[in-house]
Amino acid sequence: MIVGQRFQNLAPAQKTVRALLFTMMLLWPYVLALSHRSIAIVFTIGALSCLLLPEVRQSLWAAFGKNKNLALLFALGFAFYVSISTLWAPDIAFADDGPRLFMMVLNGFFLLTVADIMRPAFRNRYLLFAGLAILVIGFEAVTGGWLRDITPPMNDPARDDVATGRGITIGLFFLPALWLMIWQGVGITGFLSMRGKALLTGLSFILMAVGALRFGIAANLLAILTLLAVWLMTLRFAKSILNIVFIAALALLLFTPFIVLALPSLEDLNALEQGPASWRMRLVIWKYTAGEIFSDPAIFLFGHGVNATKALTEASPIMTLPGAPPSAYMLPTHPHNLFLQIWFEYGLVGAGLVSGFFLAIWQALSRLAGGDRLIMAAMASLFAMFLVFAAVEASLWTQWRLVSPVFGVWGILLALPNRRSLLRFS
Repeated sequence: MIVGQRFQNLAPAQKTVRALLFTMMLLWPYVLALSHRSIAIVFTIGALSCLLLPEVRQSLWAAFGKNKNLALLFALGFAFYVSISTLWAPDIAFADDGPRLFMMVLNGFFLLTVADIMRPAFRNRYLLFAGLAILVIGFEAVTGGWLRDITPPMNDPARDDVATGRGITIGLFFLPALWLMIWQGVGITGFLSMRGKALLTGLSFILMAVGALRFGIAANLLAILTLLAVWLMTLRFAKSILNIVFIAALALLLFTPFIVLALPSLEDLNALEQGPASWRMRLVIWKYTAGEIFSDPAIFLFGHGVNATKALTEASPIMTLPGAPPSAYMLPTHPHNLFLQIWFEYGLVGAGLVSGFFLAIWQALSRLAGGDRLIMAAMASLFAMFLVFAAVEASLWTQWRLVSPVFGVWGILLALPNRRSLLRFS
């Protein structure tokens, strides 16, 4: 049975957590197809339910003890710094963003920690519901959004297409764990031959690739091509590619503002006529944002403060770029580059804290992989996709984007051999 044969013999807390986690996964197909922003809600419900388990509560206190969880401590440190940056932020109306980020970090920790407790029972369930989610959003990709077209309320078709494209974005983060489980032979995939596993993997890739092409979100196409390339290269070169991905993450975080400074002047960028307008607009946004980062030593060190990109949007100049909307600001509500946003809002201090987080999860995930090429391929390709979205689209304040990779990591942790524990390696 899906809910487990020994469910009735479990303690009430175990029953409640398993039921809520089951509900969380049951909602994935609906969320991807019809309500992509709700992924943050189902994430929060599932993660908070984990607090009912004493093992999860104990792991939280242990993270601050002798065997410190450095990834959690750096993430909480960054969230705390975001909160205190309200003191110098341009708009105090965003003061609650810091505490919300703090809670999101804790929720991610709760969900990932429970993987050790629920494995292996939830491994099969993850395969089932992540697979169903991919099939449903893949059906939307092939049919051009048929489910949205027949489901009230009837919105602007262009907006529906964007929403379906966002569902594709979330679905991409399920693929690495799904592929890992397929090739491990989890559940019904254990009956498949090598050719059958290859066909199932290829089908999931094709469905997502069709969606990436059809719904016009270039970042989706870049991400799925990156997923495939990194997956295959990691199978060949194993730990080297995993290390390269995390080195790239640190390099992008630390050096993106300096790299962007090398772009042509704002005047030259605003005069560009070749290429898609959305990408030419990005170049203008990135150049302007980088200039503001280096505009003052205090801003370079500490940043403008919480959610300053949104607070300062209307204070920035209007683009004169051919093809850009007439009211397009050089600093939109976010700069479509997570690394620039971190520097702009939190300066060198914020970039340093996030660097510490990247280093800590690099160490933890490398040890958890244990030399297993499939596990390393899943980890490397998942994080590489995250870097693609971080570099060209993501915002620090779009929760559905930030929690989507967490579900991917959760699936990988569920797929680990039982002898490996996140608690021992973090």
